[in-house]
This record gives sequence, C-alpha cells and structure tokens, in this order.
Amino acid sequence: MTLAGQLACEAVNWSLKRCFKEERPEKMRDLQKGYGMPSSHAQFLSFWAVTVMLFVWIRRQPGAARFREGKVRVGKEKAMERSVEKDLRETLHSQAMLSDVYRLQLEYRSLTNIFITVVSLASIMIMAYSRVYLHYHTPKQVMAGTAAGTIFAIVWFAITEVARKSGLVAWLLEWNIVRAARLRDLMCEEDLVEISWQVWEERRRQKKPAQGTTLDARKKQS
Repeated sequence: MTLAGQLACEAVNWSLKRCFKEERPEKMRDLQKGYGMPSSHAQFLSFWAVTVMLFVWIRRQPGAARFREGKVRVGKEKAMERSVEKDLRETLHSQAMLSDVYRLQLEYRSLTNIFITVVSLASIMIMAYSRVYLHYHTPKQVMAGTAAGTIFAIVWFAITEVARKSGLVAWLLEWNIVRAARLRDLMCEEDLVEISWQVWEERRRQKKPAQGTTLDARKKQS
C-alpha cells in the first residue's frame, strides 16, 4: 500500500504542476523541461520520510510483544517429549527472559525512533538544499513540494489505517480477481530485526537440551 501511495503522490504532483504552471529558475529552463512548482523530488522524499516516521512512532510495535502474548510456542511433538516439571521450569524461565527483553526494547525504542526521525528530517533538508543549490527549483517550489509530500503522507497513512481497521482491506482481498493476482496485505507492525532475533534465540535455546543429550549418549557409547 506504500507503493500505491507513492504512485498516488506522483499523480498529485503531476496535477499540481499543471495547475500552477510555474517555470523553473532561468538557469535551468533550457536544460530541464517541465514545470517546477511544486518540486517533485522534494514531494516524493517528504512522502517517504514522513511515512517512515509515522510507522516507527505509531504503527511499529516492540517485537517481543508477539512472544509476550504467547504467539511463539514450542512445537507439540517436542513439548510431549518433555516432562511436565521440566516443561514448566523452561516455560517460566522463557517468560522471565522474554519479559526482560521486552522491557529493554521499550527503553531503547524511543532512542531508535529519534534516530530514524533525525535521519529522515536530515534527508528532506539535504534534498531541498540540493534542488535549490543546483538551480532546479526555487526555494518556494521546494517548500511547496515538501509541504505537499508531508500532507499527502499523513492523509494516506490515515486512509490506510481506516481501511484496514474497518475490514475494507480484508474484504477486497477476498475478491476472486484480487486472489488471482496474488495480492496480499503485507503491512507489518513488528520490528522485523528484533522479532527475527527473538525467533533465533528461542530456537537456539530449544536446541541446547537436545544437543546435550546427544553428547551424553556419545560419551556412554565410547
């Protein structure tokens, strides 16, 4: 849906340029064809940067939340092989470990969000400065593009949130023509890096008892 938003943002920029019909700076009129109001580069980058900031501050949830809610569990076959006492002890240990990880992630989440926000804002300013410095646009055209991209990102984010929470997206994905096109809703809320790390750590912890049993059996045979 972000790609669809970017394409829609491009259509908005195309329409705005033909609405204002403002020329580019004199130094670039012979080299760069087309209207300059608003700046397309400033608008597109602002859309992406604001979308990223909205994702990390509003939509993204700590990766450990999936473990805390019990959505990642030990397989049934492995669970049946373990004794009730051992399984209970490991479950309590796992919950305590994941709770600690969850708390740590909450503490550092704001720092990562601030870092991403600073980088996003810096990218917008660098792009805006470069378009004016290279005489592709006037400061007014760049400011207009930045404003248009920011506003459209907020509007598109709100539309997608309402469409998803109201069930409209799920309803559309059930259409035969949509299923035939293999379209899916891949919008994520988790921190993908953190959730992948937690899955790896959980699998590694589960393999340790089995590896220890195998080593003991080899020692007995030898």
